[in-house]
Amino acid sequence: MTGRRPAVLLVILALACGTHPASPRHGSTASPPGPCAGLPVIVPGQSVDGTTAGLPGKVPAGCGAGGLGPEASYTFALEEQARVRLVLATPGHDGVLHLHAGCEPEAPEISCNEDSGGPARSILWADLPPGAYVVHADGSGREDQGAFTLALDARFPGSGGPPNDACEDALELDLAAGRATFTGSTFGAESDADPPCASSPGGPEVL
Repeated sequence: MTGRRPAVLLVILALACGTHPASPRHGSTASPPGPCAGLPVIVPGQSVDGTTAGLPGKVPAGCGAGGLGPEASYTFALEEQARVRLVLATPGHDGVLHLHAGCEPEAPEISCNEDSGGPARSILWADLPPGAYVVHADGSGREDQGAFTLALDARFPGSGGPPNDACEDALELDLAAGRATFTGSTFGAESDADPPCASSPGGPEVL
């Protein structure tokens, strides 16, 4: 009897694959005019550290008990449509992250998140048209304030996605040791196929 060969599993999640040429672009680094003037600017690919301690709480949130804590506000401008990801880390308090379509206090809220994997992290994804936006690093309750880290990432049309976004670039998982672990991200990937076992359309996938 021959020995068993090491097992190699190639996982293919998408049925239709295309090419995604890389052509990176960036949002504006200048503070937008009008109501946004004077707000600190955050640009795609940037991470900023700050604190909400002692700041006023003026803008309500659509989640996290209304975002009753003080907030730090940042603006960013997109010159073209982009898929945006915002990540807020608040290691010492229950943070709330909310995104608004404009800089006026009454600007409509686009998205809001309080907890993503725990009260110390909030994550937002949104497909946004060109324009000026404001993101608020907020707190759930009035006593929820303190240090935070806010990060902004964006993917623009034609800028490409993860290296294993297309069928021909699928990564091979070597199971010779009995298991394999891969850490990555689907942010910026295309959604090439809907899973037959889900009740709703699937999101972006890597292969």
